[in-house]
Amino acid sequence: MKTFIQKAVAVCFMAVIMAGCQKEPLPQVSDTMTKSITGENSAPRNFRVAFFTENQTENPNDGQTSLFAGYRFTFTRSGIVEAFKNSRTYRGKWSDNGKTLTMSFEQAYPFTLLSADWSIVRQYQGTIELQYNTDNGREFLIFTKL
Repeated sequence: MKTFIQKAVAVCFMAVIMAGCQKEPLPQVSDTMTKSITGENSAPRNFRVAFFTENQTENPNDGQTSLFAGYRFTFTRSGIVEAFKNSRTYRGKWSDNGKTLTMSFEQAYPFTLLSADWSIVRQYQGTIELQYNTDNGREFLIFTKL
């Protein structure tokens, strides 16, 4: 009987230790990213390209941001990304897995430059910073909410 009580106490002690050490699950970054980029409700959010470069520099004065001047990007919950300027619309697809934002444009230059698996560097106050590592260096893309 003494052995049984010792085993029962040991099991209870282990259960208490295990329960106390259990980590709470982290929020899904993917869900956070989706809400950040599409909005909490059904009204989509609009973004602009604040910075884009294909080379290794992070200097805002360098790069090809001007290729996307005047375009408004809208990301829908159904995985469609559209770029609007005047009466022109370019459509692509997007998805995210919490660490990567993937975009795919098949239509025309310069939107094909955005077709990549972008690492999500950080997101804050309506800004989403992305980075893509290539064999030739790093590419940077920053979207800001309009």
